Parts: sequence; C-alpha cells; structure tokens
Amino acid sequence: MTTEKVLCIWREDEDDPLIQEGLYMELSPNGTIKRHLIAKGKEIPLSDTTMVEELIQVTERNFEYLSAVIRTLYDSLEHVHSDPDGFSNYQKYVSTVLCEMESQNIVSGTLARIILLDPEGDLSKFHGTDHVLETISRLYYILDISNTVSCVLDDLCDQIPIDQNFGIEAIYSISATQIFAFTPENKLRTQYYFRAEEEYYLFLLQQYAASNPNIAKCQFCGRYFVPKTRKKTLYCDRIIKDGKTCKQRAPRLKHKERAAANHVLKEYDRVKRMQYIRYRRTCPDKNTSIIDISLLEYWGWLTKASEALAAYLAGKLSEKEAMAIIYVPTKDELLEQISSELTLETAAT
Repeated sequence: MTTEKVLCIWREDEDDPLIQEGLYMELSPNGTIKRHLIAKGKEIPLSDTTMVEELIQVTERNFEYLSAVIRTLYDSLEHVHSDPDGFSNYQKYVSTVLCEMESQNIVSGTLARIILLDPEGDLSKFHGTDHVLETISRLYYILDISNTVSCVLDDLCDQIPIDQNFGIEAIYSISATQIFAFTPENKLRTQYYFRAEEEYYLFLLQQYAASNPNIAKCQFCGRYFVPKTRKKTLYCDRIIKDGKTCKQRAPRLKHKERAAANHVLKEYDRVKRMQYIRYRRTCPDKNTSIIDISLLEYWGWLTKASEALAAYLAGKLSEKEAMAIIYVPTKDELLEQISSELTLETAAT
C-alpha cells in the first residue's frame, strides 16, 4: 500500500481550511474503526465499526436506486445536448439524487456529494454531456465496489489465493492519505483520509485480507459472517424464517429440503460468478459477443436473483420458481437458440 503522509495540527475550529472535506478514519489496535465525516464545514460523527462489519455491509447493500439513477442519466444525454435547459435540469436532478443517497447511507451520499459537486474537483473540467458521462463513471465506481468485495471475501472464505482475473487487482496497490494529527492534549494520532467511497472500501479490503481473517459464507442463506471460532462453521445466526436462524433451521430440514436449498444457493453463486465474469470481460476494445452485459444489466439480474433466493429461503417461492428467476442461459444455449430462430426464419421464407 502506498501512503501519502501529511503532518498537521488538529484544531477545534470547524472553519480551519486545513481540514478537508471527506471521511477520516482511525484503526484501533483492537480492530475497532473510529470515523467521522467533514462536510459543509461541519463534523459528522459516525458510530464505531470494524473492518469486517463494513465489508459485509457493503455486500448486502441494495444498489437498485443507484442503478436506476445511472439509467436516468444515460437517458438524459440527448436532452442535455439539445435542450437549452437540459444541463440545468440535469444539475437539479443530481442534487436530488445526492440528498436521497445521503438519506440512505450518510457515508456514501456525503462522499458522492464531495466528488460530484466540488467546484475545484476533476468534474469541474467537464461540461455538457461530458459532465454527465463523467458523473455516470463516478457512480459506476460506487456500484462496482460491492462486486469487488464479494469476490475477495469468497476467496478468503475458501482460504485460497485472491483471484486477480476478475478485475480486483486494484487491492494489490492502493494509495491512501495518512494524517498525523496532534490532539488538543498534544497526543499524536494517526488517521486515514478518503474522498471517494471506493478508495475507503479498497483500503479496508486490503487491510482485512492481510490480517489472517476468520470469515465464512453461510451454506443456507449465502451471506458472509464471522464464526465464533476457527472451527468450520456452516451456518450463520441471522433470522431466516419464523424467528429461526440459519443455524437453527438448516440442520433440522429433511435431507431432501436441505439438498434443494443447497442446490438453489449453489446455482445462484454459479450464475452470479458467470454474470460477473461476463460483465468484466465486456469492454469497448474487444470484439462484441452475445454474452456481453453491462454493469447495469448485471445489477438488474443480481437484484432479481437475490430477491428470489431470499423469497425461496423464506418459503415464499418454490424451488422451481426461484430457479427460473436465477437462471441465465450459457453461451452454447444462446448460440443454439439463435440457430433455431434462424432455421425457423429460413423455413418461413
């Protein structure tokens, strides 16, 4: 990890120009993370947390709203280009979006506001549709961080080397601003400073991966958890149905029911990985393929598939219904489908 070290004197004055807007974080020896935000000239206190709590939380966050925002911004490009009021309307929409993001997640929304509205930031160099496209690009970074965290946590759960083939090589070299600050009591404390949400999570991910972590993936609900011991633990303590946890419910299921639940979860994990690889391999500088998908298409599938898995585990969907929603055809199946359609068209003519 590369650190940019800055020595400054801590002052209580909120208007001190030396205190920049962003997220400030301290790593305690016991693993606790102490954080606060500086925004609009004020300090926003945040509750203490841990690295693993933050990482698990981001894998479970619902990004459906952000996906819809990106779609709307794409749709606004022509309006911004041709309408005299287009850019002004776009700016008003972004302000509304940032308010909603802050209400959903204060850290994510505040850091997005700092990046997108900084009058002296990188976005100030762009105008018109270029500004819209750059905003979309910045929001994509936020949308994609959950995928990166999930990929790394999967490898840590399986106790295998982190796979760099899925666009997660970024965690191997990270730049972070490290601040050495004197408190009013003349004690030196070390803080890390972040202006972008993805930088914060990549930093946590790198630190956590290097800490010989003890983490597992529940074999019933598919979510990450921290076992109480290093002994292999299959199920988590989350409430899953009728007030029962995965640990209480899964072992009591009949063999057939447990096998079905395991089958649905494995299929969900398989298709999720396949879809993520398809998205990662889709880029402008390669030949197009029938299996190419955008990040928005990936998130559209993931949202529906995750909801189907949760509904199945809660007894609201049958195995067949859940599998139908999770299912995505393979490349060979798509090619066969296209071939059949061409054959029918030829026969019709």
